[in-house]
Amino acid sequence: MILSTHGLALTFLAIILMSSSINSLATNNKMATRTNEHTNSVLANLSSHGMEKKELPHHNELRRASVLVPLFERPIQQQEQSPSNLHVLFTQRPQKMKSHGGEVCFPGGKQDAEDNGCDVTTALREAQEEVGLDPDHVQQIARMEAIESKHSLCVTPIVGLIQPPSAAEPSQLTLNEH
Repeated sequence: MILSTHGLALTFLAIILMSSSINSLATNNKMATRTNEHTNSVLANLSSHGMEKKELPHHNELRRASVLVPLFERPIQQQEQSPSNLHVLFTQRPQKMKSHGGEVCFPGGKQDAEDNGCDVTTALREAQEEVGLDPDHVQQIARMEAIESKHSLCVTPIVGLIQPPSAAEPSQLTLNEH
C-alpha cells in the first residue's frame, strides 16, 4: 500500500528507532548487551502507543486500508555499529502495476469484507498475500495514528514484530507479483 505520506511513516520509524543512542566505541560484549537494551527500549516505546484506534471523526466516512510495519531482529554482527539489531521489512511494488509501479512500501492494502472492519486483520492478511508472512509469526506491537491517503483512504499503520526472526528472512518470503 503506497501512501502519499509514506515519508511521514518512514520519518516516524526512523525517529523511534534512533530514540536512544549507543556508544559505538563499546566493546563487542558491551555492544551486544546495550543493543538488546536498545531494542527492548524501542519496542517498549512503540508498545506505549497501544492498540486502540487513533483517527479523526471524518475518517469514519472514508474507505479503509491498513499497512503492516514489520519489524524483525537480526543477530548482531561484530562489525556492525548500529545501535539496534531491529530492522524494517519493506516491499517493492512490481514495475508493471498500473498505480505506483516500482515504489517501495510497507505491505498492506484495502480492507475487505472478510476483515470484519478490523484494521489489524487487514494488515496481517495483506502481508500474507503480498509476501507470504504468516500472521501467526507477527506479534502486534502498536496501532499508529491513521493517515488519510491522497486517494481518500483512511490508512492505519500496524507495527508488528516478526517472531521468529527467520520468518522475515528474504529467502523465506515471496513477493506476489500480481
